[in-house]
Amino acid sequence: MANTRRKTSGFEKLDEGELAPVLIDEDVTNDEQTEMNEEIIAITETPPVVIESTPFIEPTIVPTPDAGPRFLDTPPVVEPTPKAPTQAPTLLPPPKRRPRNVPRLSRTR
Repeated sequence: MANTRRKTSGFEKLDEGELAPVLIDEDVTNDEQTEMNEEIIAITETPPVVIESTPFIEPTIVPTPDAGPRFLDTPPVVEPTPKAPTQAPTLLPPPKRRPRNVPRLSRTR
């Protein structure tokens, strides 16, 4: 049989009065931290750069010369000559159903 899954989340439970340990990143020192803070403050305090833009000019609508007729001439409609009515082929009547009291496969008929 397969083993049952563990129901723990992988974290250790702390006692009631105990605090979790604080992990300190040793790569970042106080000097580097203050430099980063100063750079962030300098970036946020700089005034935004104003970009001068040209005024928007809406393009005007210019009329174009007439291109000619928009529709093609329709050819005259020729009515088809009626065909002579054809007679439907004569159908044979469907075969009759055999009576119920006569056996289907019998020696005498």
